[in-house]
Amino acid sequence: FLQILGAIGLLIGYLYLPTLSIISAIGLSLLMILGFGVRLKIKDTFIQSAPSLFYAIINAWIAILLLRGL
Repeated sequence: FLQILGAIGLLIGYLYLPTLSIISAIGLSLLMILGFGVRLKIKDTFIQSAPSLFYAIINAWIAILLLRGL
């Protein structure tokens, strides 16, 4: 549910409210970092856990780029 809200926030923020995009990107990044931690805690391999880390990095990069653009 939170991932869907974050994606909608990124889209609406991109089209209308840049501040909403920043908040959504930071929220999704945090969510993915926590997901990565959970995957490691349940002893998944790094390959199985890597997508969440990859998406966390992408969302953090989006947030940084948007903050620089303000």
